[in-house]
Amino acid sequence: MKHVISTGLEELNKLEERILQAGMEEERELFHIGHKLYGLGITIGLTRLAELGQQLEKGAGMQAPERERLVKEILRELPYCKKLMQNSI
Repeated sequence: MKHVISTGLEELNKLEERILQAGMEEERELFHIGHKLYGLGITIGLTRLAELGQQLEKGAGMQAPERERLVKEILRELPYCKKLMQNSI
């Protein structure tokens, strides 16, 4: 289980970097990030992160202010998720 959590933590760090690099107009990249966040959240048991990832994944056509709000919410959630995962190792 430690290996799964360690790998998930590495993936979260990579996804956070991708979010920070992606522009708000890069729908395709944000779709892929959302898909990965959803899958990781479901696998590790981070339900709020999974919900936010699913919203981002389904956000095609979302207005820019709404997308920006969602991305900010994800970025606020990530440190909590990382802390939980680090404490589980």
